[in-house]
Amino acid sequence: MKTLITFIITIIIGISTFVQADPIDVNSLKTKFEMAAQEFDAGNYDLAIKLFNETLEIHPQFAHSYNYLGMAYRSKGLELNQVIVYFEKAVEFDPNLAAGYENLGKTYYSLGEFEKAEEACKRALEIDPNMVSVQISLGWIYLIGMGDASEAIEYFEKVTSQESNQPPYAYLGLGIAYYLQGDSHKVLELITSLRKIKYESLALELENLIRNGKQINPNEFGAPLVAKGNKQSTLIKQFPVDLEKKKTALDDGVGGMKVRLREKPLDYDKPDFENMTGSERIRELRNREDAASSIFGEYYGMTGHAF
Repeated sequence: MKTLITFIITIIIGISTFVQADPIDVNSLKTKFEMAAQEFDAGNYDLAIKLFNETLEIHPQFAHSYNYLGMAYRSKGLELNQVIVYFEKAVEFDPNLAAGYENLGKTYYSLGEFEKAEEACKRALEIDPNMVSVQISLGWIYLIGMGDASEAIEYFEKVTSQESNQPPYAYLGLGIAYYLQGDSHKVLELITSLRKIKYESLALELENLIRNGKQINPNEFGAPLVAKGNKQSTLIKQFPVDLEKKKTALDDGVGGMKVRLREKPLDYDKPDFENMTGSERIRELRNREDAASSIFGEYYGMTGHAF
């Protein structure tokens, strides 16, 4: 942690001292930033916010502090249209801050601005092509936000093909994408992969999906689904702490995203694809598939949780 923080400050401040009239007190900034980051990691968001703001008094254009402030305010439940301002400031002051673009993309996703989410995440990958969490985020953006299972598969497969990475939500997203394309054999392979890494609950969800058309339950299992727009819906935290395994760094690929649930049922006689929730999109897309593609014979329709 300290090594990373020192590296961040050394690089950015080294550049900043050449373009600012007044020299920056690098040691004070480093000390204050370390304290703020530690409080953030400990979940002491109010104190972290105070300290990050103090770093901005030392260096008003310190992009990393804006990025952390956005994450801290998001964790405190600040409205996302206010949170996003901090991430926008972060990438404004440092156009090469991949983490800032990642958080910007996740926030746009949660606001239902899927095209902007796609653009921000792709920019993050231009800066750092190896960001697994961004690849996972793009997979969900295409799968749920844009209803493009083929594009989603491309990103999820990039992640799951790496032997060193075993992110469960990449397997889950890939399984849903295969399911939407009627490829149940590949879904079964993903079920096996999830069981190998001991995520039995997610394996069972995929298994039920292809057996009964049972919908993924975002309340319980944390699928990062979101509906476009903010009206008549509720944001909820999507990653349960007591899932079989402890949360890992790779899980943060969707950890910053939220689930948005519809309060009023959708009229399926007149589907409005653009404004559907994630589960409604899956339902509508799957209903367009040929029932004969299921290896279990008859497709019984979506009979799972009502969102």
